Formats: sequence, C-alpha cells, structure tokens
Amino acid sequence: MVAAAAATRISVTLPEPTSPAPSTDKPSHWANDDGTLFHNPWPSFRQTSLSDLATMMYQVNIRAPPEPISTTAASIPVHKPDFTYSSSSSGSSKPIPAKQIKATWLGHACFLLELPATTPGKRGIRILLDPVFSDRCSPSAWVGPKRFTKVPCEVEDLPEIDAVIISHNHYDRKPSSSFPLSSLLNPSLVVDLDIPTLTRLLAHQKSSPPHLFMPLNTLYALPQTLKDGYETTQLDWWSSADLHVHGVGKARMTALPSQHFTARGVFDRNKALWASWSVEQMLDGDEDSQGAEKKAAGGKIGAKIWFGGDTGYCSVKDGQHSVDSQAPVCPAFKQIGEKYGGFDLGLIPIGAYDPRGFMSPIHNGPTDAVRMFKDTVRSTPSTLS
Repeated sequence: MVAAAAATRISVTLPEPTSPAPSTDKPSHWANDDGTLFHNPWPSFRQTSLSDLATMMYQVNIRAPPEPISTTAASIPVHKPDFTYSSSSSGSSKPIPAKQIKATWLGHACFLLELPATTPGKRGIRILLDPVFSDRCSPSAWVGPKRFTKVPCEVEDLPEIDAVIISHNHYDRKPSSSFPLSSLLNPSLVVDLDIPTLTRLLAHQKSSPPHLFMPLNTLYALPQTLKDGYETTQLDWWSSADLHVHGVGKARMTALPSQHFTARGVFDRNKALWASWSVEQMLDGDEDSQGAEKKAAGGKIGAKIWFGGDTGYCSVKDGQHSVDSQAPVCPAFKQIGEKYGGFDLGLIPIGAYDPRGFMSPIHNGPTDAVRMFKDTVRSTPSTLS
C-alpha cells in the first residue's frame, strides 16, 4: 500500500516494472494465499519448541547468571551525537564531506542514515532505521525489559527526518518475570515497533512527518492516531517504492528477505512480514555521488546501503560452531548480494545470540555477521541479474 505524504515535500511512488510479470504462484514465504501469514522457507530456519524455551531459560538464569547490569553498563561509553556532522582535526572543526554516507548508531538496531547530498550546500535524504528511544520495551514505564544503556539523545534532538524504516513488529528483549501477561494478550501493547517513539517523532515533526516504510501487513500494529498522522507504505520482499524528498533528493526503498519471525501477542504469530532493507540513492542525469556508475531504470544509482534489521543466518545446536558444514545457512543473503552487486555500507545486527541452540535461527552471532557481510556487502553481481 502506498500513499502520498500529506506534506508536499515528500512523495512516494512505485517504480515501473523492469522484468516480466511475476508468476501467479504465491511467493515461497507466504504461508497462505492472501499474504496475511508468513514463514521462513529455508532449511536454515528451525522452529523452536517449548523444550527449547525451557532449556534456554535454564541456561540463562541458572548456568550463566549475568553480571550486574550496573557494573557492565558503566564500562560502555555513550556519546551524544553531533548532528552537524563535524569532526575535530588538529584542534579545528571541519564538516564531513557532503558526498559521504553518514550513519549514526543510536542504540539497539537504530541508526540515523543520511545519504550523500546531491546539491552543494544542502543535506541528503535522512532515514531513521528501527527507532527505539523508550526506556523500556514494554507497555509500562515501570516494569518490563529496560535499556542496557541510556539513549545517546532524545527524539526531540533529531534533525528533520524524511523517512522511517521498520524491519519487523517484534518485541525483541528477553522475557521478564515482571512483564505483565496482559501485554501478551493485547497485540496493541507489545512494543519493539516502538509506539511511544513514533508518537514523539510525529509530535516533533507535526507539520511535515516522515514517511513510514514497513513490511507487508504490519500496519495493524499502529494505533489509529499514528495511522492518521503518518503516511505509510507496506512492501513484500523484493518490492520497491521510490521516495522523493523535494529539493533534497530521491531514494529507492526495497524490502528484502531476512530470517526472523513476528508476533505482538499470542494470536498473531507471523501474521506480519519481517524484512531487511536496501536503500539506493537515485540520481538524475548530471547528478553524481561517490563516482556513481551503477545504472537503474530512470537514471544512475548512487550510494547503496543494506540494513539487516533483526535476523539470523543459520541454525545450530548448542556447542555446534556456526561454520559447521552440517549447519545450513540462509541462501537469501547471497542472493541479495549477487542481485545488488554489493553495497557501500552494511548495517548488520549482532546480539541476543546465546544460547545458540535457541537463538541462532533468529539472531546473528559475530561469526554469522561476518559471513553475512561477505554474502551481501562484499558480493559481486550475478550474471543473471
């Protein structure tokens, strides 16, 4: 679903098809005929059982009690970002060149991405990826999973944002004994698609809100106030939409495969799609950025970024190494890399990967992330694409 932004500075359109019409067969990741239920169609994904869950809880809470959060968090530096993008050199401050990609990590899987500027003296398109600024990923401000470190800045500190990309609707943190059962029964309460953050962002940019890009069938998770306030685009894997920020530039957003799952309650598992995303800067005739030579329908492609979202790479058992030849890996990432010929920047997740027997199908470990980088960012184009 695509809608033009209420603010005339932003418009979104679907690109013209450049290949034959797709098959009438349903996509392999659809679990029903109408695209309202999904699954991971590869041997690299393994559905966990109640026994797996019990083993995971035992390992986390009994065998390996975590170091006190206060002790560990104190050793992790948190720096407030400077959105003027200045860097200090020999005691002086100078701006980072406008033709460079700018990516600022804001904690969790959240990045503020700015594409290279195409007009001297102006900024590039700004895209906020998986924004989570809340202190807790919970319907309550007092109970539920809490941030490990403080947010580096507040939503109100952000510069003007043109688009927001959501990878999935999931509640990502490990369950807490104090997390209320009512949140599991009410799909509108569970938060990783961070409703408070999106509400604050809408208030911060009320006159010109950013456009929301989400995987297929994710819109139901938004409360009516956000449905009314934002214009949204939902995309299936391998589907694209073109973002035009008037006076700033153009970019193509494409939803791509990832290996994960979704659920905001006990009755809606996998009813919304999950996705990784590519962001391609679209250049008109004489515009150039970073020596762009990549061609696309309607002009050149400049900077290319791949955002992994939340994903696993392979499925292993506890004690089994990720590079074990018996552990199947997800083939979608190599397919992405071959189709796009690599990327200029890859934002690849690492986290919540232990115990491996439980977490490996849905969360990258360090080795998984390196292999995923080789498959996607440092790939070479396929002769078939």
